Amino acid sequence: MSTDWKSIVRTVAPQLASMFGTPLAGMAVSAIANVLLPGKPNATEADVAQAVVGLAPADLVKLHEIEADVTKALSDAGVKLESIEAADRDSARTMQEKLNGWTVPVLSVLIIGTWGFVQWYLLHNVIPTGMESIIGRLLGTLDSVLTCVVYFHFGSSSSSRAKDDTIKKVAGA
Repeated sequence: MSTDWKSIVRTVAPQLASMFGTPLAGMAVSAIANVLLPGKPNATEADVAQAVVGLAPADLVKLHEIEADVTKALSDAGVKLESIEAADRDSARTMQEKLNGWTVPVLSVLIIGTWGFVQWYLLHNVIPTGMESIIGRLLGTLDSVLTCVVYFHFGSSSSSRAKDDTIKKVAGA
């Protein structure tokens, strides 16, 4: 059940979901619990999972509102989520440089090759009836993993946007 609720949050409120697995995870879960389970101050992760999965589609906007509130609170406290994500990628890159291992390059080539092969295969073959949703899920997963590889090696669009903003500020000064 925990995977289901986290994937819902990841879809509706990706910045909120990016806190899962970090020191900010407790804050994210508490924020969700405070809004979705206001009468339950000691809500567990299982309670939050049940509340998120039970949300009606029209109520999913609450997750987006929670994300905005948490992001504002963190911003007011001086925490930059993008900086945390950038530091995480940078630490992975630094580890790769220090270890000079073969794992990252091999996995990168394997992921890119698999993505390319699947694209080629789908262009040259007919998808069997009833397999469309499975193929769609496969493509979505491969696209996500490919994006991670690109971000790892080349940076993300958010870092490019920050660079562009810095250049504009310097040029305007």
